[in-house]
Amino acid sequence: ENKKYELFYNQNICQPIFEPTEWNKKYIQASHNCYSYSMNQIEQDRVNKCVTYVDNKKSCGQRGPSRPSKNVYTFPSGKNVTCDSIILGVKRDIQGTEVLEDKHQDCPENKYKVALFIDDADKSYHFLRKDKCNNPLGLWSHKNVTGPVTQRDVDGNFIYNPEDANLRYSWVNYDQMCNYLCIPDDNYLQSAN
Repeated sequence: ENKKYELFYNQNICQPIFEPTEWNKKYIQASHNCYSYSMNQIEQDRVNKCVTYVDNKKSCGQRGPSRPSKNVYTFPSGKNVTCDSIILGVKRDIQGTEVLEDKHQDCPENKYKVALFIDDADKSYHFLRKDKCNNPLGLWSHKNVTGPVTQRDVDGNFIYNPEDANLRYSWVNYDQMCNYLCIPDDNYLQSAN
């Protein structure tokens, strides 16, 4: 029997907002990673497929940024991930994405800030987002692979500045800060690529 998971997503006028009760639901948490979370996109099709996969003890798989073609970008020898390759993918996936020239700069009024890191082995990436709404302390939040969304780093400290956060997990160390991106507030309304 094919179950269908009914999705309720608070499409608040102000986005993004830290909503752990929504993002940490079993099938959303299992099927969405830091990229989906930072782009503020819950994909209903991915959630519905995940119901079957999890019930059959399979991994749901997660979405990542588009990979640039060889015509657009040449990876340095021995590297699977670079800051530039991930940024190119995000810009391809999310219309209106901007890269901040100065990390202290704010995003335009209609966009929110996302931080991009890559790991010390140049094989993986990690995104954090600064929730724009109902966030008086200016905290950053993130989601690691199939883990829950949180405003805390590995040490359990609230994330006020992603560059000061401990992102050294037992399986990966996201220690290379790439850049800050500005993502359109209404990105959750775009279909995911």
